[in-house]
Amino acid sequence: MKRVTILLFFLLLRPQLVYSSFPTKISGEELYSSKTYSWDMKSSVRGTVVLFLSSNCPCSNSHISHIKKLKTEFKNMQFIGIHSNKLAKQKRIQAYFNKKEVNFPILYDHDLKIANLFKAVKTPHVFVFNQNGKILFQGGLTNSVNFKIAKKFYLQEALIDIEKGLIPKQSFARALGCYISR
Repeated sequence: MKRVTILLFFLLLRPQLVYSSFPTKISGEELYSSKTYSWDMKSSVRGTVVLFLSSNCPCSNSHISHIKKLKTEFKNMQFIGIHSNKLAKQKRIQAYFNKKEVNFPILYDHDLKIANLFKAVKTPHVFVFNQNGKILFQGGLTNSVNFKIAKKFYLQEALIDIEKGLIPKQSFARALGCYISR
């Protein structure tokens, strides 16, 4: 009976976790300038894509070119990258993202405040919000740790639905990749 109760509790609670709301204004330290960078989800046309990325994770690295393409393709979406890792050095992270020519801001979350707020555990891990801070999609970008062999493109499919004014058909996908060092 206890197992059934726990299972029912989880099933009833899960949609609230997936569709919970966040503050619509969030700020953090911008990687290059070390200045506070603030964003307001209400300022985007369709929503905000928050991506937890890592300079030392091969899984995250294999998806960077795809993410840059999505940023260019979905101009009505605001993209924000977050690098959360207590052990990583800022200069090394800067060099990595400079080399990758990332076309959106990256926040340096060395104290893990943003990762803890989002409850992000892996890189890459993505959260897509509407303008009111409601999570429309969260989880993995694809069904593979290596983008070249991926068969399902969860983030891209969610963004296509959002661009059409629809709620994504799939609101959650398991994040695959490297754990965020806490």
